[in-house]
Amino acid sequence: MKEADDAGKHLENIKTGLTVEIFLKEDRAGKNPIHGIVSEILTHSSFHPYGIMVQLDDGKIGRVQRILTEVPDLGQQNTSSYVREDLHPRDTRNNSEKIEQFLVEKGEPYCDDCLSESLSIYPRQRINQTCRSLESQGKIIRQREICKSCKKIKIVNHFGEGQALSHRALPSKIYQKQKEIDFVQLVKNGENEFVEFKSSALWSKNLTEEQMKAPTASREVRAFGREASKAIIAKAISGFLNTQGGHLVIGIKENKTQEADDIIGIESEFGKFEDQCTDGYRRMIVDSIIRKYFHPDIYNHFSNYIKITFPIIDEKILCWINISKSDVPAFVTIQKVDYFFIRLDAETRGLEGKQMVEYCAKRFI
Repeated sequence: MKEADDAGKHLENIKTGLTVEIFLKEDRAGKNPIHGIVSEILTHSSFHPYGIMVQLDDGKIGRVQRILTEVPDLGQQNTSSYVREDLHPRDTRNNSEKIEQFLVEKGEPYCDDCLSESLSIYPRQRINQTCRSLESQGKIIRQREICKSCKKIKIVNHFGEGQALSHRALPSKIYQKQKEIDFVQLVKNGENEFVEFKSSALWSKNLTEEQMKAPTASREVRAFGREASKAIIAKAISGFLNTQGGHLVIGIKENKTQEADDIIGIESEFGKFEDQCTDGYRRMIVDSIIRKYFHPDIYNHFSNYIKITFPIIDEKILCWINISKSDVPAFVTIQKVDYFFIRLDAETRGLEGKQMVEYCAKRFI
């Protein structure tokens, strides 16, 4: 055991069921300590200088400041933040059991966000991880439908019982219209685990030597030079193929503020290749990215996994690459080096070595 003042920074000291003192995430000044019982441990590194992040049994989340060996005398302060366990028994179900029971009782499709809010399980990524695990066990079904709670077309969760649902939760008229509104709704919902936006596929083509060597150049530009923009598209496609599939939309610039993303279209790139239209753009994606960077077991059968269309929003042409889950590992080779990517939450991340081997052993069986 580390020294008392330091104990909350070390993962080995934190166990579910412990009584601890935390500072809430929003209490950045650390003026209002909260006491409670640890229900889940959210930090997985062995040490954190500001304290291990935990969730208490009342749903509050914060970093551990002290481990309390006895129930503190709260006096007149924070009395609402701690309830003796013998007077208010703690819910001992794990997240999987809570989600399963909720979906069985409701009998309706719920997205990850609405499950998180309904069950007070935070952060939302924990819902996503648990639901994907339940899906792999055949206990629930995840598919794109209308969420019962928020009424949006999203990836939702059903209690499965091993039977395909065939969109049974969608009223027939709504399902008939889904194809018409799906892409517009997808764009409005912004980037997430299944959606990524790129403003261009050819922005690095005409970079100068000075731009590629500049201190402000991105990691991709330093690594791949004028190939950077196409390599980034290949990386995103690979991540979706190796995970659960998804949508890559070219022609949208992500807005980091709360405002809507900027729809800029792809027409400005038509002049960079001979056939200056959507057919030329499609050939560029297929020949200069898919065939160039992906191994034969993907590009020889890419029509099984990848569909390229060109919808129009606000009179701007976009390139929509709809990517299905691959049956085989989708490696990309860039400048004679093999890379393997996955989609993790709203990011594309590379795996290598032992991590890659373990992932492939579980994912591709």
